[in-house]
Amino acid sequence: MLALASLLLFCTGTADAQEGLHPFLRVETRNYSEPVSVREAFDQLEADGFDGGENAFTHTEIEAGFRWRDLSVSAVYRQDWFLRFSEDLAELAFRQVNDRPVPTDRRFDLELGADHV
Repeated sequence: MLALASLLLFCTGTADAQEGLHPFLRVETRNYSEPVSVREAFDQLEADGFDGGENAFTHTEIEAGFRWRDLSVSAVYRQDWFLRFSEDLAELAFRQVNDRPVPTDRRFDLELGADHV
């Protein structure tokens, strides 16, 4: 870490304004939700309708660093989640969040699996 900090200081001290140290930030996210749209999933499942579904995933990556000539140094934060759930669980969650009645004469098979990769 000390070597990285020393290199960054060297780069800023020796480079002229044209070839100086250039900070950068990159944010990338990909999201998918089968039972409801991604926006509705992030809005606590508040939606007009429910079509079923059993999968959802999210991939998020944030990178921040510096470039100097052909050299770049950065730190990366990455988080990936993959959710598998029964259609009954998705429907039950949808009904509960949207204040819809839950049928009492029906059996719900509830399954949930979450992988943080």
